[in-house]
Parts: sequence; C-alpha cells; structure tokens
Amino acid sequence: MTWATDIDHGGECTEIHGNAGPSDAAGYSFRPGSRWSSRPASYLVAGGCDKSFASGPRGNATFTGAVPCVGSTLDDAVTCIEVRRG
Repeated sequence: MTWATDIDHGGECTEIHGNAGPSDAAGYSFRPGSRWSSRPASYLVAGGCDKSFASGPRGNATFTGAVPCVGSTLDDAVTCIEVRRG
C-alpha cells in the first residue's frame, strides 16, 4: 500500500509491503512508525487488498478501494491501518 500525507494521495508518500505476499481474507495490520506516526491522510491499497479499516485516538472508519481522504476524524490521527481482500 502507499500512504500519503495529503488528501488525494498527495504530499510525501511511502510504500508499505507485507512480508507474506498478496493479501488474503486475514490481511495485514500496519502501525505507522515514529516518522509516519499519525500522518497518513490518504492511502492506496495494493496486492489484492480491497477493504481497509483505519483507526486512531479520535475514531475509526472502514473503506473499500483507494482512500483519497481518511476524513476529518482521522486526518493526521491514524495510528493503525488494517487491509484485507474482500
């Protein structure tokens, strides 16, 4: 997946990869490290993932496909992203 600091996948970006290959129904869970802590404002899923769940201190949200904006509740407050296939 690709995390971005701005909406619509803009700003600074970073690529995140799971170690066990393409996503399945169990999926992956990622917690931003210190450099990216709370920074993802948008993200792209990859590797067969099409569902995601983002959470943070102010709430959480479920998404399908690319996420052009995590929303005002999670903007600059994402502490965990879980992705999986369907």
